[in-house]
Amino acid sequence: MTPRLDNPAALADFLADKDRAHSNLAGFRVSHKERVVDGRNGYVWDHGSPSGYWYFAAWFPEPVHSVRVECIAKRETNRFKRLCGEAMRTLEFR
Repeated sequence: MTPRLDNPAALADFLADKDRAHSNLAGFRVSHKERVVDGRNGYVWDHGSPSGYWYFAAWFPEPVHSVRVECIAKRETNRFKRLCGEAMRTLEFR
């Protein structure tokens, strides 16, 4: 369950938790990057892993309901990167 992210401290804790989780998946230190899509601030993790998986996760936190876009691939990684990129380019919030 995602905590309410309507204050800077809660958001900082959330991002630190996600940085740790993605670092564990990657096997090395991973930090988020900020990204704006359709006017909404988001945070992205994009990395590989020792087991050969590619992970992409984008979170767009809001106080009550957050939006997450997640792509994971082990085979056909280039295809999934392209499809995930297309999804991110066409993402719109209503």
